[in-house]
Amino acid sequence: MVRPGIEPGTTPCRIAANRGHPLMMRRLALPILVFLAALPRAVFAQATPELPPLRAAEDRPVDVRHLKLELDVDLKAKRIRGTATLDLVLLRPLTTVRLDAVNHQVTAVRGRHGEAKAAGLEFENTGREILVHLPARSAAGTAWQLAIDYTVSNPETGLHFFGPSAKTPKQPLMVWSHGEPTSNRYWFPSQDHPAERQSSEIIATVPAEMECLSNGKLLSREKIAGGKPGQQKVRFHWKQEKSHVSYLTTLVVGRFEVAREQWRGRPVLYYVTPDQAADTARTFGRTVEMLDYFSDTFGIEYPWEKYAQVVVEQFTAGGMENTSATTLYRGVMHDERAMLDSTPDRLIAHELGHQWWGDLVTCRNWSHLWLNEGFATYSEVLWYEHKLGRDEADYLLYSKSRSGRSGGALTRPIVDRRYPSPRSMFDSRAYPKAGWVLHMLRHRVGDDAFFRALKRYGTVYSYQVTETGDLRRTFERLLGHSLERFFFDWTERPAHPVVTVSSRYDADTKQVRVEVTQDQDGEPFAFPLRVAFVVPGLSEPVQLDLAVTEKRQVAFVPVSSRPSLVRVDPKYSLLAEVKEKKSRGWWVSQLKRAPRVPERLRAVAHFAPSRNEADRKLLIETLATDTFYGVRAAAAQAVGRVPDGLSRPALLAALEQDDPRVRAAAATALGSSGKNTGVADVLATAWKEGDPSYKVEAALLKSLARLRQLPLETLKQALARDSHREVIRQAALGALSRHKDPRAIELLLEWTAPDRPRRCRMAAIQGLGERAAGGQAADEVLVRVVKRLTELLQAPGPRIRASSLQAMRRLGSSAKAAESVVTSLAEHDPEGRVRVAAQAALKALQTEKTASAELDRLRGELDSLRKRNQDLADRLKKLEAK
Repeated sequence: MVRPGIEPGTTPCRIAANRGHPLMMRRLALPILVFLAALPRAVFAQATPELPPLRAAEDRPVDVRHLKLELDVDLKAKRIRGTATLDLVLLRPLTTVRLDAVNHQVTAVRGRHGEAKAAGLEFENTGREILVHLPARSAAGTAWQLAIDYTVSNPETGLHFFGPSAKTPKQPLMVWSHGEPTSNRYWFPSQDHPAERQSSEIIATVPAEMECLSNGKLLSREKIAGGKPGQQKVRFHWKQEKSHVSYLTTLVVGRFEVAREQWRGRPVLYYVTPDQAADTARTFGRTVEMLDYFSDTFGIEYPWEKYAQVVVEQFTAGGMENTSATTLYRGVMHDERAMLDSTPDRLIAHELGHQWWGDLVTCRNWSHLWLNEGFATYSEVLWYEHKLGRDEADYLLYSKSRSGRSGGALTRPIVDRRYPSPRSMFDSRAYPKAGWVLHMLRHRVGDDAFFRALKRYGTVYSYQVTETGDLRRTFERLLGHSLERFFFDWTERPAHPVVTVSSRYDADTKQVRVEVTQDQDGEPFAFPLRVAFVVPGLSEPVQLDLAVTEKRQVAFVPVSSRPSLVRVDPKYSLLAEVKEKKSRGWWVSQLKRAPRVPERLRAVAHFAPSRNEADRKLLIETLATDTFYGVRAAAAQAVGRVPDGLSRPALLAALEQDDPRVRAAAATALGSSGKNTGVADVLATAWKEGDPSYKVEAALLKSLARLRQLPLETLKQALARDSHREVIRQAALGALSRHKDPRAIELLLEWTAPDRPRRCRMAAIQGLGERAAGGQAADEVLVRVVKRLTELLQAPGPRIRASSLQAMRRLGSSAKAAESVVTSLAEHDPEGRVRVAAQAALKALQTEKTASAELDRLRGELDSLRKRNQDLADRLKKLEAK
């Protein structure tokens, strides 16, 4: 029954309002307001993120002059035992000297100053640092020698032990260190920050059949008398006479074959495991030439006693520029087939460049990391320019431009004084963007001036630590340029210019109207921009040089006739997202005739989204005829965006090109061409016949697996095939992640085992995450996957832990059984990259759980509110009845 004057569905609150009871309405509104006030802020707006802490260089109460480590290295027990002796000078009056030392078992500390005899000193060992208490307050300038007897067993990071076990029977017996940014404190006491430099020496006793490598010069290699057969020892004494920072101190022990060369009277050494020794000359054969080139180009002769490169088991990075002794991962080694796909020179040049920029001159704190990594990144470009030519250097710069305009570079400046941990600074800002800053600086001042100023900077600050202002002032004082705005734009603010250049020819006035806009948020950047016009009949282009300082600028360029080509930034000297608005004819001319590789790549990118047949035929022509493989590879990707009867024949033809990088790009594009039996048959035949290139074979397998479900036996056969950087096995594991056969999950689980190559383990972990994500996996499969991923969170390798966390992030709340383990890693893992991955995974694990809990709470509040409203309605009825 519907009461008169009341619409169906009207609530008691509305009734009260309609009945004219404002007091009752206010009473009813009160619990609603209270309820809304109790809601979390996130319900209304996203909370403002908390700023990372403000960072500055570490305090230096003492100046460490020399560090001496006398160590007995027990590889099987994963232990070092010995004495660290530090010679230091107090920079201010002190009663206590603090040293970074994580989980050291310290048995004694002795100290002496002046001519006094060494005596025992009281100390505190907190597990994170050692506090050495001096007998009395010592004055500034007092020299002390501290000797610390200690043991470190299987440290969490910093010093990494490997060896055969029941699960890894073929793993080589080896130990290597990796100190950057703050991990060497896990295996020796030190002032472990980049503002402190000291000379160093390591006297290491190791098994007689082992090699030992450290910084500096090898003073002696001495067999130790005695010892049972098979247990003999040898003592290596390495000494680094010139100062360097603690994170560059290195120790590597293992079975290596050592190849030797000479450079200007100094040893050049290559330490390689026996199974890869045949590739030593092919991989490192240009090192001596690089030493010549960089010494001459930088104007500073290579500054250290030797140069060694050592290839180690499961290195956690591509390379590490330890002073005079670079450590490299196994992927740097190239056999004959691998050289078809890539060159080791880029990594080798990067780490060698660090011997000047990062080792000879070191950033004072991690805010200025780009002074290390940006210079090393640009060393890659310089070597390519010298050895491989302008096209290869431009192609490398093009790649670095794209990565330098992504990730952290979009939101954080290069010189960043707020960061959660030093590891977080090692991103696209410190590497590709910073390399581009140097490239732009070079073009701003000119080649001769750039390298003169670079020499001055490296000479003035050799064996010292620097900040960004030191580099700027060096250039300004020597060259007279004001570079304050340049350094502000490119190192002190995030992001980059987003530039649109609009060009239009007016036949009546014989002028080209050029409009330049900056479309990024915020204030404009200031930069020079050249636009060149190729005009028929003229031997040289007409050039417009703009000083761009505003968000919009317009210029008019007189020309004798319509230009045949418009070239924006023809010297490729601006880090920016460049867009152009111009006629199709000018784009066609750029694609076909522009002399620089980045210009033609930009033209490919312009035509790539088009479905116009004429445009697509242009791309197909480029795929077949461009003189540079990188442009042809980009054209293959662009052609593959529209899978039809026009693109497929062109891509199939590209499978026959000479350059394997184009063949690989064509094979990849065919995998996105849609289900097509003819294409799949061609790929299957090509896979069966094989290819000289590992990467082409991997691309064939990936694409074939996308077009048809392959028999498990085919993928098992692929898993049995060796390849450079495991590209073929990774392709097979990726195919298994999408395979419908339940047995595929067993293979993925099998390939996460510790006896499998690390890259394969990571690919299998990723495959498990993909297989179990999205709610498609059966409950028992999901349980097994989560259990295995949780076990892998305890793996000794940080990259395995990080990969497992990334897989759990994909699973979200489905992996909540691992929440306690993930929480522990987020708070306590010694590796910054793992902590970051754990924090992201934890957020994903808790998101649905938190949303569900919040929803339950809101439901409870709403139920309570309904009950209170009902109570109020009942009271209202009683009042009305009176």
